[in-house]
Amino acid sequence: MILNKLHLPNIYDFQESFLRPQTLKDAKENFKNGSISKEEFDKIMNEEITKIVSKQKELGFLAITDGEFRRTFWHLDLIWGFEGVGHKTNEKGFEIRGENIKFDYTYLVGKLKAKPHPFIEYFKFLKQFEDENTVGK
Repeated sequence: MILNKLHLPNIYDFQESFLRPQTLKDAKENFKNGSISKEEFDKIMNEEITKIVSKQKELGFLAITDGEFRRTFWHLDLIWGFEGVGHKTNEKGFEIRGENIKFDYTYLVGKLKAKPHPFIEYFKFLKQFEDENTVGK
């Protein structure tokens, strides 16, 4: 069903995190080991987000999302965007369903302060895909 006009608030019954495509997983690993530049990684990231948004629109979703492709851990990435928060990689990690999950230790290093947060730029990228039938979430 396609609507000519969006009526907010709408209720959505999907989680906005999508599984990362292999292309994105490979790019993340290649960036981490220095095989590709930050610019190349960002280009691949933007291409994969564009694909997932197109798929959502094709399926008739009223709300579109970037699939949380840019995030490592939803809550930690948010916190790391503030001044006064430090983090250090935990090389050991922990196991979930046979996969080793690495995460960063997070700790206070000073007074908490707001600063330009990367999530704002991520949302601006998503907003460009809105149209009369969809809204960015």
